Amino acid sequence: MHNKHLSFSLIFCLALLSIQAHAGLFDIRIGKKVETEINFELLDSQLQSIGSLPQAQKNSLLALDAAMRGIKTKKIKKSLNVNISGEQIDAIKDVISNLSIKNAVIDNMGGTNGAASPFSGLITMADDVGRSIQIGFLMSISNAASGYDVQVVNLNPSFWGAPNMEVFIVEDESVDSSTQAVIDNYVGLYKNISSKSLSTSAYPSGKRKYIAVVFFKNLIAPNVRVKVKLASERTGLEGKSDNNYFQVFEGGWVVSVRSFESDLKNDVQWLKVTLQSDKSDYPAMKDDERLVGLFPLGRNI
Repeated sequence: MHNKHLSFSLIFCLALLSIQAHAGLFDIRIGKKVETEINFELLDSQLQSIGSLPQAQKNSLLALDAAMRGIKTKKIKKSLNVNISGEQIDAIKDVISNLSIKNAVIDNMGGTNGAASPFSGLITMADDVGRSIQIGFLMSISNAASGYDVQVVNLNPSFWGAPNMEVFIVEDESVDSSTQAVIDNYVGLYKNISSKSLSTSAYPSGKRKYIAVVFFKNLIAPNVRVKVKLASERTGLEGKSDNNYFQVFEGGWVVSVRSFESDLKNDVQWLKVTLQSDKSDYPAMKDDERLVGLFPLGRNI
């Protein structure tokens, strides 16, 4: 490897320190405009299309979207006549940075007579690189002299099920200044690494240094252990997890980097991704390590 190239693992470790030291500086959101019309799909609890919402519910949903994207409450009030508040909004706004609402399933419309009324459902947010998140919401809406008072009672991101993920294989020496420039941003890193990724028909000959980069497209629940292993056997949970580095971007999006050496034209190796829950945190979940991803590295099998 030439001196002008830094090891991706080293760059990744340096970026980890940089991101921790400068948390929030790279918090890029999809605009700061308050939307006043719904531009995403509305569904009822039977997943049938809803033509429109009553004004109070419509403005409350738009206010929630704006608040989760970090827009100031004064600006939301001016645009939507909604006074919105809730302790959980700040905790989730980093996670949905760069994501936008694709649809909302409404399971409780609440009343329209002005008295305090519950309004609840599930919103799905996604971005153009395949990340997605579902967030359950419960709001209390009441009429006020100057519009609507909206209290966000609960916001629940969904962590259940095996995460979607995408794996890219890149040559270690292909990591350059363009990678380093985007190392602190999930979307930028995804686009850079995917552009350098090798196809199975373009594997070079001989043993070389490679990097497997795993982009998790769903959130991993807190205190759930993630392992990325390299194994020669397809079956089982066995495998080596050394030379493996993790970074959490924008409040909860995980990327794993695993360096390895191989002759990809001739060798067969497997990348295994496992999760293990802690029963003390998640009593309803088994605490056994389980396989959630299996990817072949090397020649077609």
